Amino acid sequence: MQILNTIVHKAPWLMVAALLIALWWTARATVERTGRLRNRIRIGKASAEDFSGLTLPLIAIAFLFGLFLAGDLLPGLREGSGLQAFDDMVNRRIDPLRTKRAVLFFTGLTTLGGTWTLSILVLAASGFLWLLKKREHVLPLWLTVLGTMSTTFLGKGIIDRARPEFLAGITADSPSFPSGHAAGAMAVYGFFAYLAARELSGPRARFEAVYWSMTLVFLIGFSRIFLSVHYFSDVLVGWIVGFLWILAGAAADQWISRGTAQTP
Repeated sequence: MQILNTIVHKAPWLMVAALLIALWWTARATVERTGRLRNRIRIGKASAEDFSGLTLPLIAIAFLFGLFLAGDLLPGLREGSGLQAFDDMVNRRIDPLRTKRAVLFFTGLTTLGGTWTLSILVLAASGFLWLLKKREHVLPLWLTVLGTMSTTFLGKGIIDRARPEFLAGITADSPSFPSGHAAGAMAVYGFFAYLAARELSGPRARFEAVYWSMTLVFLIGFSRIFLSVHYFSDVLVGWIVGFLWILAGAAADQWISRGTAQTP
């Protein structure tokens, strides 16, 4: 127990790395076993074009559930509420881990979810898709990104939540709720993972694309909490917003792809 406490306080990144590797190994093994079982009992095969059998009704249900979940969190944002108390508790628990090196690391990492970085990535991806004659994916990509940005800005303007107390030398201007970095990272990297999963063959390759993309999304969201520029609930709802728009973009992508395939 003493060794574990020492690692948690002196080398928390070792714990994080070990956890990510353990999750990766467990999830990959589960995906491989599921794939073998599906082949053995010959359940209908899902093609990459259908993104593992993703259907519009399933997308609609997930979208509505996400809206309900996000909306249910809003009343808890008031001062003195249970959610605010929980957010403050999370912030206090992280505070002992905020060493100079850790802050420097997450300050660099959080730029991967910044507006400029994501904008450059989306523009570059759009260009590559156009050159590779995968143009049907460009509009759904932009739908996902612009929808996420619009929802995030609207939420910030309406809720107008104050940010937590900043760390020394770290500032942010816009309201706190929801987290634009978390929402943007989920939308962009998540949609990239969706496109990769469509093109890759085999469950293992698809799993790797989705797992590591979501790991990056998680770390970017955590960086916002670690740097004390967002509360946990800001990041959680940011992830939800980005994921909902991924579903909308995936639905649009399937619809456009089907129309393109049927065109003589």
